Amino acid sequence: MCTMPNYYGKSHMRNPYLHVISLSKVIIHWKPLLLFSVKSTVSGTLISVFYLLFYCIYVAVSMEVHISETTTVELGIVPDGEAALREYISNKTSAGSGRKDYDDPFHVVDLGRVLELHRDWVTALPTITPFYAIKCNNDPALLKTLAALGTGFDCASKPEIKAVLDMGVSPDRIIYAHPSKQVSHIKYAVTEYVDKIVFDGEEEMYKIQKHFPSAKLVLRIRADDPDAKFPHGMKFGCTVPEGRDLLSTAKSLGLDVIGVCFHVGTGSQSSRAYELALKMSVELFEYGYEIGYQFSLLDIGGGFYGDRGSKDVFQRVASAINSSLDSLFSSFPGLTVIAEPGAFFACSTHSIAVNIVNKKSRDKEGHREFVYYVNDVPNGSLDCFRYTTPDPFLFKDYSGPLYSTCLWGPTLSPLDKLGDVQLPELSIGDWICFHDVGAYSLAVTTNFNGFPKTKSYYYTLPWRTRISYESCYFQISSLPPPNQLLTDYNLCCIDGF
Repeated sequence: MCTMPNYYGKSHMRNPYLHVISLSKVIIHWKPLLLFSVKSTVSGTLISVFYLLFYCIYVAVSMEVHISETTTVELGIVPDGEAALREYISNKTSAGSGRKDYDDPFHVVDLGRVLELHRDWVTALPTITPFYAIKCNNDPALLKTLAALGTGFDCASKPEIKAVLDMGVSPDRIIYAHPSKQVSHIKYAVTEYVDKIVFDGEEEMYKIQKHFPSAKLVLRIRADDPDAKFPHGMKFGCTVPEGRDLLSTAKSLGLDVIGVCFHVGTGSQSSRAYELALKMSVELFEYGYEIGYQFSLLDIGGGFYGDRGSKDVFQRVASAINSSLDSLFSSFPGLTVIAEPGAFFACSTHSIAVNIVNKKSRDKEGHREFVYYVNDVPNGSLDCFRYTTPDPFLFKDYSGPLYSTCLWGPTLSPLDKLGDVQLPELSIGDWICFHDVGAYSLAVTTNFNGFPKTKSYYYTLPWRTRISYESCYFQISSLPPPNQLLTDYNLCCIDGF
């Protein structure tokens, strides 16, 4: 008998009527939609045969991911390939899909993709622990999956800290990374033992000294990539000379500064930006040592691209980071290095389907153009298109020429334009889909004009299994051996799977 992890304070035993898998403490119940039931007397071998048969005649599967004691979400199994995903989306757009408002927009979220991205991270940056930036996407199932994988969390407020702690994450896996904090939020961090706290100025330091004098402070420096989509230095961070003064003041106040952090900017593709930021950081490490500090933490921030076509960029930047760490920080033994990726884990996990609710056509200089109004908005799930060009795809085959097309959201605001694209002629009621919409989309959703937050449906691919994920860890010598992983990551399967 395979025993599920002791989670939520009680033991979860395998249900003999279901496939039960715990994927890194994300407890999943497989419910194959077959015309037979698996009884408790059926052997593991027979279950395996049924599973293989089911896989071969796949139509659909549902699972449940427990994201809290009282909340579960259904998790579909979709065969590999774009065509299968489009069919999965298409099935949810029909009147017979069971959705109450079947023409509402919806997200499809690939939780298995999170495992794949985590594998990519630990392969490319094996010495750097990711602390996921919740502000990017606070979807509970996404957070639960990342928590189960052992990531830390970058939190900016009391509600974000509470959301992480409520998942059972220990306080030492949280960095309170906002350099400007409400006093009440600092006091909450005190009560919950969240003691890694970022600061970048003198007044903030005095505030922390008054309300959380035992905090482990992390000094944020300004290290902008000028070519990043969103540089942060105009708002946060201090210069190296300012940092020296702050460290001297902190030392005189008896405050415990444990390290340095920076953020090169959201959407940075520059290896050089990280190299320069690490050089500035080591200057402050050395100064801290001179005045009596022994820094133990370096936080290299976020900014890592997360769309499907950015893997080469990530690997190039990761290589530069590894080289700089080796050359600059080898004299600081026991150093813990973390990062604050957000879009890296969230962007490519989400796709969205939107419905065309209205249509116009017009002639412009002898050319026909179309305008489509869809039912999600740039200040909602599609906010990520405010600064990029949308790349739509259709899950049905449409013949005919492509036309210049303007996409608008459904609100009365003249600012909810999605963008100009090339599409064939479509009809009211047709669906348009977009990939890579998981970053800074749902997290900034509003209900302007009464439009509700877009619902999410969760799925994964059959090949993203315990076996494939486990094998990727075996290739990393610094991690525990396979038998240890089965305990540490609670990767549990039924007999014969």
